[in-house]
Amino acid sequence: MKLQRDFPTIDAQKENFCKFLSEIFGLGVQGLLQQYQTYLKTYVPPDVTRVAFDKNMERNRYKDVVCIDQTRVILKNTNQDYIHASHVRGEPFVNPFICTQGPMKNTVDDFWIMVMQERVSHIFMLCDVMESGKSKCAQYWPPDVGGVAEHAGVIIKNLYVDDDDSTFVITKLDAEGRGEHLSLKHLRWKNWPDKGVPASVLAPFRMLTMSRQSTNRPTVVHCSAGIGRTGCIVATEMCIQLLLTLKPFSIIRAIQQLRTMRVSCVQTDTQFVYVVRCLLAYASTCGVMQNKPLLLQRAVKFQAEYDAYFGIKEAEGATAGAQKESPEAVYIAPAPPKFNAEPVKKATVSKPALVVAPLAPLPAQSPAPMGPTVLVKTRNQPASIAPPLTTQGLVPIMLPPTPPPAPKAPTPPAPKTPLKPTTTLPVSVTMAVQDRPELATLTVPKAYMARSAVSYNIAAYQQQQQQRQQQQQRQQQLTSLYVTRI
Repeated sequence: MKLQRDFPTIDAQKENFCKFLSEIFGLGVQGLLQQYQTYLKTYVPPDVTRVAFDKNMERNRYKDVVCIDQTRVILKNTNQDYIHASHVRGEPFVNPFICTQGPMKNTVDDFWIMVMQERVSHIFMLCDVMESGKSKCAQYWPPDVGGVAEHAGVIIKNLYVDDDDSTFVITKLDAEGRGEHLSLKHLRWKNWPDKGVPASVLAPFRMLTMSRQSTNRPTVVHCSAGIGRTGCIVATEMCIQLLLTLKPFSIIRAIQQLRTMRVSCVQTDTQFVYVVRCLLAYASTCGVMQNKPLLLQRAVKFQAEYDAYFGIKEAEGATAGAQKESPEAVYIAPAPPKFNAEPVKKATVSKPALVVAPLAPLPAQSPAPMGPTVLVKTRNQPASIAPPLTTQGLVPIMLPPTPPPAPKAPTPPAPKTPLKPTTTLPVSVTMAVQDRPELATLTVPKAYMARSAVSYNIAAYQQQQQQRQQQQQRQQQLTSLYVTRI
């Protein structure tokens, strides 16, 4: 049976995802961070060599990011064959990838020789040309519509630019030279921080859906070093395909296998947790957790841990910029998922709990002598104690005697007037039973209908009950929307 390679359609695929998610929820964010530190931080595959890397140090952007000999792209029909780029292909991938560093000024020609030689279909650029005032990548393509550039005998034309997307700048390029004529798309991710993660967790699947459309032509993925942000995208695709093909799956082993092709992929523990969060978003978008309330509850808890953790990382500068998906972009079964462009929406991240330092203890004080209250200058520092009052040297003040009060005039008696006839006002039986029985016959001159305090309490109680029900309904709606967004 041929398995679907874009999203899970059969029960076995869905159960495979659920098993993986259950393991992840059991670890939690802190458990995942610990797993990365234990199994991935320093992992280098055995039996790999770096001869070409060491011989071409001037073509390497970073001296500590190694390109191994076993999987490097070998340039043909040129005076030298080295470029810091690695083939990532074979099972379980649907389409091949090339992971590479951001081209430098002295390697732009090599980059376009590789693009034409390998007949590349897409270029995913996950960095900016300049980041924090530092060069991260050369301007290797014409950025403006109608622009033309030439590198190594390859003429590159910019046919159009789409900058309306909230996450990507999409450019269609036409490249001709070295015996080839290619039409390819260039996607530049806006504002993905170096060694950090973006806020968007569905955008990677929009990129990967595009790349799967070209099963015979590779997709070039690069950031600055070609291992951190680049590793996140390729690792996400590798994990999805392993789960969809029902292979025995461990995310640690998957990334270790990826590193046998591109060393040091997924550069930090933060990026590792981001890959897991992307897989959770993918599973939720495909309806994997439908009719599984316990799994959904654990997903909500994991999401809260993730938001709290990245709330701290955002303050440290490890996350930035990209927009979160809105509920409208989420898949609803049974239609296949569509990872469309997210509407621009301000990203929100939960803030960590505020920790208030305890006040410093007050210093010990000696008992104050009799006198006024001790004054305090500051919160924790007492002022000097004021001396007690004394009567020595004070002159007494003599006050004149108070005159007696004047006699009051007698008040004349009020005239006697006959009382008006009384009116009997009946009170409802309900009030008499629930409230005061003595009000069953209220006799006042032309009184209005009486309403007791208990009646008012009943009305207030009913109003509170109605407000509480409305709040519960609103909370259920928010919970449903929150789970859908996962």
